[in-house]
Amino acid sequence: MKKWPLILFLIFFAGGTISCSQIGANSSGVEENSSIANILKDPQKFKGKRLRVRGEFRGWKGACLSAPPVSRSDWMLQDDKYCIYVTGPVPGSLDPLKPHGEMIEVNVVIEVDGAGKPYLTNRSSR
Repeated sequence: MKKWPLILFLIFFAGGTISCSQIGANSSGVEENSSIANILKDPQKFKGKRLRVRGEFRGWKGACLSAPPVSRSDWMLQDDKYCIYVTGPVPGSLDPLKPHGEMIEVNVVIEVDGAGKPYLTNRSSR
């Protein structure tokens, strides 16, 4: 959200045109960065959005207390004190049985299960 004042400045004072891809999405179609805490606080606000989320890879040994939302192979991503499940491929050569707290960034789509709990669908990771 802090980008809007800069964008408005560029529109009105620089006189250039800005396409939608420059304002809200990058070449991968990801709209913005978000934290796990924000997603957990207001899942409906983020439902269906493509976001970039950064956190600590916790594999199958994280602090999420509930059962995996989609399958037993869902894995966990954690930041300071919040944990969220991710469904989809495990990034690179990381091992969900032996996580070492690697910091990763994932491009995800936010989903919400039948109980209203959010989870992430991994589109790509770094």
